[in-house]
Amino acid sequence: MVFTALAATVGLLLAGFSTVATRSAAEALARDIARVEALGGDGRALAGDREPEAQVSIAPITVAGHDAVSVEVRQPAALFDVTASATIVVEPES
Repeated sequence: MVFTALAATVGLLLAGFSTVATRSAAEALARDIARVEALGGDGRALAGDREPEAQVSIAPITVAGHDAVSVEVRQPAALFDVTASATIVVEPES
């Protein structure tokens, strides 16, 4: 019985670490997609290349009178789905 409890505890710890790592990866992906979109690139293509199973939402917004891009990424993780978001001001065209 002790081994069962130990195995369950270790399993939950590993799933928790995996979920935290997935959250960190989702934050990085959201930030990178926002950067690509702000520079006029295709953020959805980047998301499809790096994390095909991620659900990505990209929306143009206005922040303090400036055009910006808001990105939300939802990824499945070991314990539950994680969500990350990033917002960045669009680079002016020169």
